[in-house]
Amino acid sequence: MKKAAYFGCVQPRPALNTREYATMAHATADSLTFPSQPHAAIDDPLTQMLRQGAQRLIMQAVEAEVQAWIADHAHVLDEQGHRQVVRNGHASPPPW
Repeated sequence: MKKAAYFGCVQPRPALNTREYATMAHATADSLTFPSQPHAAIDDPLTQMLRQGAQRLIMQAVEAEVQAWIADHAHVLDEQGHRQVVRNGHASPPPW
C-alpha cells in the first residue's frame, strides 16, 4: 500500500520541555494608562519644578562626564607638546 504525502500537513513534534511560562496573554498586572496630553500641555507647578530639577541634574551629570573625559585624555599631545583634547567652550547655562 502506498502512502500519500500532503504538503502543509505536518505533525507537531512532542514537547521536550513540559514547563509553561508566562506570556503576554497571561500577564498578572493590569495595564497602566498614561496621560494622553503631551508633557508640554501640563502646567502643574510641581511638574514644572520637577522637570527643571531633572534638567539641572542631567546638565550636571553631562558636565561632570565631559570634565572627566578631558582629564583622562590630558596626556594626548601633538608634536609641539600641545594638548589634543581641550574644551573649546560651551553655551551659558539656562537662567533657572
